Amino acid sequence: MSKIPIALSWSGGKDCSYALHLIQQEGKYEVKYLLSTCNTHTRELNMHHLHETLITAQAAAIGIPLLLSHVAGTSNAQYEAALQSSIQQLQQQGIYAIAFGDIFLEDIRQYREQLMTQLGMQVVFPLWQLPTNHLLQSMIQSGFKAMICCIDAQRIPTQWLGKMLDDKSMAMLPQDIDPCGENGEFHTFCVDGPVFQYPLHIKTGAISSQRMTIATNRFAIFSWVHIHLLPQP
Repeated sequence: MSKIPIALSWSGGKDCSYALHLIQQEGKYEVKYLLSTCNTHTRELNMHHLHETLITAQAAAIGIPLLLSHVAGTSNAQYEAALQSSIQQLQQQGIYAIAFGDIFLEDIRQYREQLMTQLGMQVVFPLWQLPTNHLLQSMIQSGFKAMICCIDAQRIPTQWLGKMLDDKSMAMLPQDIDPCGENGEFHTFCVDGPVFQYPLHIKTGAISSQRMTIATNRFAIFSWVHIHLLPQP
C-alpha cells in the first residue's frame, strides 16, 4: 500500500525532528516537505530566532525539500495568510495532510486543527501526550543532538544558551521546567540524529534579547534571549 503524502511543520528543533523520526518509523505517511515560516525583514523564524540559512542547511542535511514562506509581521492574520499560500502549494501537489510536533498544549492543538480544517488539511500529532521526561530521554537515546538556541530568561539562566541537550544537561534542568520546554521555557536547534544524512556543524555568535507577548488561552509574556547560530562548512 502506498504511503500518504504529508508535510511537517518545521521549526528546526528537537520536537519536529523527533516527530519526523516517528513518522518515518511508522510508515503510514511519507513526508514530502518541511514547512517553515520566517520574518520577511529579519529572515528568521519568529519564535526560535533561527536564520533561514540554518533551516535551509538543515533541510538539505535531512534530504527533504523545504517549503519556506515569509511573513511581513508577527500578527496571526499575517501568519495565517502566508501559511494559506503554502498550503495551497501543497494541495496543488496532492498533499492534504500536515503533521505538528506539539506535545500537550490543548489550546495550540485546537488552534491548529481549526485553521487546518478550514484550509482542507488533515492534521497529525505524532508526539501528542507522550510524557515529556520519557520523550526527551528517547530523543537522546535515539541519537538526536539538539542545541539550546533560545530561552525564556525569566525561567532559565542565559548560561544554558548553546548547550547541547544530553543526559548531563537533562539532569540539571530545574524541577519546574518541562523537560521538552513545551511551555516555552526554551527552544532548540537539531544538528544531528537518525533523520539526518549528515550532521550540521554550527558555531555560536552574539546573544540578543527580545520581550514578546503571546496572546493565547494561557496569555503569557516571554523575555526571550537567543544565541545566534551560524552554519560552518
